[in-house]
Amino acid sequence: MKRQVRLGVFETNSSMTHSLTMCTDSEYQKWVNGEVYWVTWDDSFKSVTEADKEFDKDNFESDYYDSYEEMRRSEGYYTYDEFCNDEEFYTYHNTYTTPSGEIVHAFGYYGHD
Repeated sequence: MKRQVRLGVFETNSSMTHSLTMCTDSEYQKWVNGEVYWVTWDDSFKSVTEADKEFDKDNFESDYYDSYEEMRRSEGYYTYDEFCNDEEFYTYHNTYTTPSGEIVHAFGYYGHD
């Protein structure tokens, strides 16, 4: 059996979905306070103002989505509350304080896709 190792890749041999995002305390607090969305497809944060302009929230019209929020979530942009109350996956959150006193947040989701 040949074993292949790829740097920077976490891989399992299962049908489970896994997500791990790590960020600073200031980024996490902006998310909790509703200043940014968490973008699931690249594990980044985007300002609410920037994303709402990108998706043209003020002129939202759709034959497919019932609301702007539904469309935004389908694109992978989540508020803190939406992430924590997602019924499709299990979520988790842990913090770690570095020796220099910085707080690092690790959060994500897991479950069947």
